[in-house]
Amino acid sequence: MFTDSRHVRAILRAMSEDVRVYDVTLSRALIAFVGQPGRIDEHSPEARVAAKIGDDAAFDVLPRVRRILDTMYGADPPLYDVPTEAELGQRASEWLLMNHPEVSPEAI
Repeated sequence: MFTDSRHVRAILRAMSEDVRVYDVTLSRALIAFVGQPGRIDEHSPEARVAAKIGDDAAFDVLPRVRRILDTMYGADPPLYDVPTEAELGQRASEWLLMNHPEVSPEAI
């Protein structure tokens, strides 16, 4: 059996990652709402979400998407107060993982 605590921690970490449950609807809505970086879309974020997950689901999940993004944009200290876009992305990813573990890796 494993006696080294590093091995035990590694196994527990792997097991916890395997059993994470993601909110697929929320994750798909976040991806649709944000869109593709650097690409201007002719459709509103709300329309993209409705097209992706359906009108009824969009009606239910859009308030949550807005709250998550508003809270992230209003984080203290600000997530955007970094010198590079890569650091901004890293900070935003860490914030989402810490505050919304139900969001899938694809959405982050």
